[in-house]
Amino acid sequence: MKSLIVKVMNLPKNVSDALDKDRRRRQTYKALSALSNAELHDIGINRGDIIRIADGGAVYTGRTNL
Repeated sequence: MKSLIVKVMNLPKNVSDALDKDRRRRQTYKALSALSNAELHDIGINRGDIIRIADGGAVYTGRTNL
């Protein structure tokens, strides 16, 4: 019961954090999408990387560390 109360009390902060994260993701996506292919190439990414980067991921380099 106590954990339910804690979850309910934290709900506004969790919602606020989720909204902030979504806002930052949309801003990043919009900013990168506005760049030309040449500008994206200059910073080492391609158009296909934009969604992954906006979601907080890394640029795909074609190699994985196993």
